[in-house]
Amino acid sequence: MTPPFVPSGVPQGLTTGQVARVIRMDERTVRTWAENGTLPFRWIGGRRYITAWELARWLGVRGWRGDWQAVL
Repeated sequence: MTPPFVPSGVPQGLTTGQVARVIRMDERTVRTWAENGTLPFRWIGGRRYITAWELARWLGVRGWRGDWQAVL
């Protein structure tokens, strides 16, 4: 398996809104996936974050591509 690719300039920690833009989904869907454990988030300072690397890996496992330009 190819290691996940994250373009330079993408923030290390992505919010649910940023993740929604990258995967072109509604933010409510992203929050639901985080709440039910489908998407691996961490709580930091009372907000959900996913690392860009984890998101790239998650997308790759599903055969999906992210629109990384959406968060640059």
